[in-house]
Amino acid sequence: MVILLPMHALKLRKQIATARTLERRKELFRELPALHAEIVEAIDRAQQAGDIVPGDAAEAGKLMGRLFTELYKGYEEYEEVKFMIDFDEMLREHKYLEELRIHAEEAEQRAEEAEKRNRESEKRNRESEKRNREVMRQSIRNFKALGLPDEQIAAAMGLSLEEVVSIG
Repeated sequence: MVILLPMHALKLRKQIATARTLERRKELFRELPALHAEIVEAIDRAQQAGDIVPGDAAEAGKLMGRLFTELYKGYEEYEEVKFMIDFDEMLREHKYLEELRIHAEEAEQRAEEAEKRNRESEKRNRESEKRNREVMRQSIRNFKALGLPDEQIAAAMGLSLEEVVSIG
């Protein structure tokens, strides 16, 4: 069905070009918005059914818009053509803005997740530092309990004498 719609657009364009009267041409142009809407709806239905992914649906919409613009340029004096071309531009802009909004939301979500991971990492680092300080205090106390002088403890642990005195 979807493939037949662009063919119908081509057939309609040929009928318009060969129309013998202005009234017949106007009559044919009145079919254009419905055909255009049918194509847009067919693309949307295919996307909703999962037959095509959103990116492919957007691309199909762009291609259909280009097809209609190419087929009917030169007929912009007809309200139906002007509306259709304006609608295609608006639709492309809307889909582009929707894609930007989705990307912005995804980026914001990734940033929030990264911030959460950073906070969790910082918390683990603080807890690790706290455990390390406690192990160091305990080691200094154990060395002092063995009767080792503060200078020897500082040298063995790679600390300054002031740190050993203040920690112990």
